[in-house]
Amino acid sequence: MTPTRLLLLGLGLLCTSALGAIQYCHKDELANICLGIVGAKNESSSGVDLYVTLGYEGTATTGWMAMGIGEQMAGALMFLIIADQSKNAVLSVRTTAGHFQPQEAPDKTPAAELLSINSQTDTWQEYAFVCYSCDSWATFNPTEKSHPLIWARELKQTFEVATSDARIHQHDHYSLFWADMTASAPDAGQAAAPPTVDRSKGTFGASDFGAPADGSESESDPGFTAARAHGLLLGFAFMILFPAGAAVFSTGYSKSFVAHVTIQLTAMVCAFSGVGLMLWPIIANNGFERLLEAHPALGSVLMALVGIQIWLGWWHHKNFVKYRRRTAPSFAHRWNGRLLLVLGTANTAFGLVFAKERASARMVWGTLAAVEAIVLLIVVPELARRKEQMEDASSKQKVEGDERGHLLSEGSHND
Repeated sequence: MTPTRLLLLGLGLLCTSALGAIQYCHKDELANICLGIVGAKNESSSGVDLYVTLGYEGTATTGWMAMGIGEQMAGALMFLIIADQSKNAVLSVRTTAGHFQPQEAPDKTPAAELLSINSQTDTWQEYAFVCYSCDSWATFNPTEKSHPLIWARELKQTFEVATSDARIHQHDHYSLFWADMTASAPDAGQAAAPPTVDRSKGTFGASDFGAPADGSESESDPGFTAARAHGLLLGFAFMILFPAGAAVFSTGYSKSFVAHVTIQLTAMVCAFSGVGLMLWPIIANNGFERLLEAHPALGSVLMALVGIQIWLGWWHHKNFVKYRRRTAPSFAHRWNGRLLLVLGTANTAFGLVFAKERASARMVWGTLAAVEAIVLLIVVPELARRKEQMEDASSKQKVEGDERGHLLSEGSHND
């Protein structure tokens, strides 16, 4: 750190009064992190500075670690620590409009500075930084008792040289937590500074759960987001409407064709609307690399198959009206539809995993998938069998009627 920065930091410490100290630790089979936060009122700027010490289990030569202010990527203020192969590190302050590559925005984000790097062991790293006048960020409220924060990390990416604008890989682990920004202050007379992380003390002043107004605990829930609307529309289309349309058509009733077309067109509207909810922000944020990930890539294939299914359905109907029997497009339409249902159901599951939805959502998917399997493997074939029997009986009656008419016609001629 340069002498000028040391002087500025020293003046900042002298002109601050402590607001609070928070520590949050998270350890599971995938991650081990611990971070400390001190909020301080800066008398010079009249803003609130945040001092953060971010510690985690990992090497000092690969990956990145981040803390964000907010409960989801969209609109969050992110502080990324990027380490290179020479054990150098930089602090990058970023934000994003959605689940896209975060970008630096110095004209919008508060100023921040990396204060220290401390590799306590080969596997435990600590970085301290400060965010000046952090309360200038719209979604940060330093007086909130249950403020949403988020941490994320990716520990395998390598950087030859750490730069603040480096392109980062998607996180391999993250979690939300809530912090009491009005937590008890450090010892009286102690100037605000990056706190010391004490892993033996665990979490204090923070929680894995939000704190509702009634004081009870509740699981974190980002609410009804565009991503959830996307998932609901696609799940409704591929796991309810498309199978229902197939089942209705197999009944053979007089209005089954009209019902089949109506249900399938509704399903397609839901599917394309759901895709549009996520495609538009991808285009707006130039996040086309997202389309190469497994879930959106399979989704792109599915929507192409939906377009083909529309064309095959029209071709089948045209030929059936002309020849009164099934032709090659009929069988292609049927098997393409079956492929759509299988891939659509699978991709709905991939979406739940990708979004890290809660267990209840996965249980709903499992229930719908089981019902869908019963309908497609048992109900639809039985309906199709009965439909064919009805069609055979109708054809037989028609043939017998034609034969009787022919005999009657011959008898009249003989008379």
